[in-house]
Amino acid sequence: MKRFLFIPTLFIIGFLSVYGQKNYLNDAGNCFKKGDYECALKNYQIYQEVSGTGGQDVTALIKQSEECLKASLIADYLYQEKMYEKAVGMYDKILKINPSDTQVKQRYDSCVSQTKTEPDTPVASSQPMEPGLHNGLLYVAGPNSYTSIAIEMAEVKGGTFVMGCTTEQGADCEEDEKPVCKVTVSDFHMGKYEITNEQFCAYLNATKRDFDGSGEIFKQGNFYTVRRGFKKHPVTNVSWAEADAFCKWAGGRLPTEAEWDYAARGGNQSKNFKYSGSSLIDDVAWCDNEIKDKLTHPVGLKFSNELGIYDMSGNVWEWCNDWWTKSYPNNPQTNPKGPGSGEHRVFRGGAWNNYARFCRVSHRNGGTPNIKGNDLGFRICY
Repeated sequence: MKRFLFIPTLFIIGFLSVYGQKNYLNDAGNCFKKGDYECALKNYQIYQEVSGTGGQDVTALIKQSEECLKASLIADYLYQEKMYEKAVGMYDKILKINPSDTQVKQRYDSCVSQTKTEPDTPVASSQPMEPGLHNGLLYVAGPNSYTSIAIEMAEVKGGTFVMGCTTEQGADCEEDEKPVCKVTVSDFHMGKYEITNEQFCAYLNATKRDFDGSGEIFKQGNFYTVRRGFKKHPVTNVSWAEADAFCKWAGGRLPTEAEWDYAARGGNQSKNFKYSGSSLIDDVAWCDNEIKDKLTHPVGLKFSNELGIYDMSGNVWEWCNDWWTKSYPNNPQTNPKGPGSGEHRVFRGGAWNNYARFCRVSHRNGGTPNIKGNDLGFRICY
């Protein structure tokens, strides 16, 4: 008589379920090692769903896969557009999470070699240009008679907007963001990026000014130079007066607080985001939500806002021209410039060491004009 081995159906189903879960987990791990972050993310998410509880470890792996996927999409686009210095920062972010990604390592090395000969953004022109705004570039006489310094500018068409604690800001608003105020501003131009160490260094050498602020800028002999790897980082440790002096030297000025607010919200292209360019902080801002190395980052690595302006949320605080006030006026304003005097100057935008709520487009801050910090810089207006 034949004997049959009886295995309960529930046991078989349970065994196959556990086996399947492990397969998803193993597949996800293999995909991650190879740099296929879309595959890794998909399998980690399936594993978490079928297992009922993925635990904190799997949740962390999902977040890492999401970060690497987002960074790789941005980096590959920058690489294709030959914006190598910006791509380096994104590839570096991936390698810090996944050092075994050989393809990213190759792209990283390629970008590093390219940046030695092909800078991303124009800083100096070999032929001097007439100072002023030409085709979206603000030209300034360089340290030598045969060079010009170029600063990329975004055109901002004027309009009317509501300044202060608008609805998308939710419960994060503070008292100095109230009451909301209807404001009209005229056309102007705003720097696409925060002023960089490289640009500020050129200004110091052109004007022969003394500077003891930024740790990334130091003097060698009679000339200032920038610490290696920090040319495209925003200049920091500048007082209001130093920022104001740079802008005047360049033929521009610091933005008014109303201009800054209007541009940060996207001007007449505004989509009413909470932060400048998105309601998801990590899309547009270097801030305490994700920064692990506690430093500024090269300008322009995140997504821009609706006007093509970068880093108006996070990276560094930005000086404005106005004196700070504890509240907004109750009546409509046209091209407001703030009070004629005060104790504190306004700075806006939040920084790398701040929580997301400080990087909102409506958040306000201020300090004495002589204050300096490794999280405080500026951008130019024209």
